Formats: sequence, C-alpha cells, structure tokens
Amino acid sequence: MDATQTRAFLALITCTVLAHTALTGARVTISLAALGSGASAAFVGLAIGLFGLLPFLIAIPVGRWADRVGPKLPMRLGLAIELMGVLIATFGPHPWSLLVASTLIGTGLSMNTLTMQTVAGLLSTAETRPATFARIAIGASIASLVGPVLCGFLIDHLGYRAAFGAMSACVLAALIGQWQLGHRQPQLFPKPQPHPGREGHSLMDLLRDPELRPLLLLTTAVSVAWDTFQFVMPIHGKSIGLSASTIGLLMGAFAAALFAVRLMLGWLAGRFEPWQVLRAVFVISMLVYAALPFIHSVPLLFVAAFALGLALGASQPHFLALVHEAAPRGREAEAVGLRATFGNASSFALPTFFGAASGVLGIAGLFVVVALMLTAGSVAVHRRIAARAAE
Repeated sequence: MDATQTRAFLALITCTVLAHTALTGARVTISLAALGSGASAAFVGLAIGLFGLLPFLIAIPVGRWADRVGPKLPMRLGLAIELMGVLIATFGPHPWSLLVASTLIGTGLSMNTLTMQTVAGLLSTAETRPATFARIAIGASIASLVGPVLCGFLIDHLGYRAAFGAMSACVLAALIGQWQLGHRQPQLFPKPQPHPGREGHSLMDLLRDPELRPLLLLTTAVSVAWDTFQFVMPIHGKSIGLSASTIGLLMGAFAAALFAVRLMLGWLAGRFEPWQVLRAVFVISMLVYAALPFIHSVPLLFVAAFALGLALGASQPHFLALVHEAAPRGREAEAVGLRATFGNASSFALPTFFGAASGVLGIAGLFVVVALMLTAGSVAVHRRIAARAAE
C-alpha cells in the first residue's frame, strides 16, 4: 500500500475500533442494566453468552459469503446489525430485549471483524501481514479499555440509556466511515475473483489441508491457554488466599502485557518469521503453566501473568497471517472464519469442562493438563520449523 492507501486503511481500522468499543461497552452496560432491573445472575450469564453464540455458529458461512461477494457488503451489514442491537438496548431496556440486543451486537461485530481480517490479509504480503494484523489487535486492545470505562462513567452520571446511546453513536460513526471509505478508496475492498479452489469444494477440504489443519489445532491450543487463565486464575488466586483486588490486578497485568506486546509486533515481524514467534509463544506459555501450581508469591504471580500475556498476545496476528497464507486462493475469508470457529469453541466448552474436571484434577491438575497440551504444541511448531529449514 502507498501512503494514501495506508492512511485509508488506518481509517478503516479506526472504524473497526469504534465498532469494537461499542461491543465492549455494551457488554458491561447490558450486564448492569439486567441486574438493575432485578434479573438473576443466570439471566446475566445468558445475556453475555449470547454475544458469542451466533458468531460461533455463523463464522464459516459468513466467510464463504465474503469470498463470493467481496468484503464490502458483509462489513456494512455487520455494522448495521450491531447498530440495530444497540438501538434496541437504548430504547427498549427490558431484560428480554437485552437478550436480543446481545445477540445482534455480538453477531454484527463478528461479521465486521472477520471480514476486516480478510481485507487486511488481502491488502498485505506474507512479510507485512503480522504487522498489519498487529495494528488491528492494538485497536481491539484500545477498544477493550475505552468501552467499559466510558460506559461506566456514563451510567454513574447519566444512566443506562446514555451509555447505550453513546455506543450507538460509535457504531453509527463506524458505519458512516466505512461507507465513505468505500466510495473514496474502493481499492480497500478487493473485488471477488473467480477461483477454481472455491467452487465445488467442501469444508472438509480445508480441514484436510496439510498446511491449514495444524494451524487450526495450534490456534485452538492457544485459545485454551487464554481461556484457562481468564476462567481459572481467579479461582486459583482465591484458593491461595489472594484478595479480590490482588486478583483484579493480576488480570490487569495480563491485559497490560497484551497491549504492550502488540505495540512491539511490528518490530518482531521485521526480525522473526511467524513460526519462530509461535515457538516462543508455546514455550513461554508452557513454562508459565507448569510453574503456576507452585507459585504462591504475589510478585512471582505478577511476573507469570505478564509473561503469559506477552506470549499469548503475540500469537493472534501471526496465526492470522499464517492462516491467510495457507488458505486456498478464493477461500481466505472462509479459512479465517474456520479459525474463528475453532478458537471460539473453547469459550463454550471450557467452563463446563473446568466445572467437571476441577473436582477430579484440582486447579493444579488443570494447569498441568494445559502445560502438557502446550508442550505438544511447541514440539509440533519446532518440527514445522525444522521441516521448513530442510526444504
């Protein structure tokens, strides 16, 4: 991309950041609004779960559709669906309407983000893709901070409707921005091209692909490691006598590391190949999980949380770059959607597994299981690097 296209692409990322801000803010606001209306904790859990249910189910069909029609229409439709969801929450904050809003907001943002990742891959080269995807990841980190903070402030001072209204304005601005970019910079939205690799082929072809299948398994392993920390670390902290504020700070250290490493990904991409970075991701994550059952010192727990955040935060842009490179031409968006489906599967399966397995294995046992899984992943990555060196 030349300088003009780069500026336009950054503007497109800004639109995605606005849409992501709306989701992170709406997630908090919907939870608090439901509790404020007397809903049960189970109802709130359902509302939050609906943010991810349809994205889990439709990622692959949306990817196929984007491959056929190009990215412009799915991106705009995704924002329109998200806007509809936030407006429903704004003007009908009844508990049941919040369930509809959660579903629409999560589905709309998923469509937009998946297609945005496809656009980023199509507009970049194998050498620049990790840095390009890193820019999107940095934007997601910013949105994860701004959305909840802004909505919390608005709820305290102006009420729930004002918070939902602000999130509606974010999505509307994103939709208008993408619409204008589509007219002024049409080259940002590559038109679909006929490819023999797209028509007449099934999803199983992608699952059997020798280049793509290992990536899908490895990205699932990283998702498991990510979700394990998010779900189990608070339980582990409580079991060793940490206060709620200390546990919160540990989670904050993990989030700070995610943001920090994403700022460094451009530098990493210029010096290391994606597979080399992924080898470090698996080795560091494996060492952290192997050590966690034996760490009771708060300073060492902060070091572990920060190290794990650095490792896992570096993984997503490199996985996206490799998936895009391995995907058959004309099926890039479908491959990205398949990766999203694999990655999101752990978010649904892990809570149930943790609940059943923790009574048998204990928290330490769960950490060991994840460490063994990451060890297997590091061996697979090392073999891949060795095979590439021998070619």
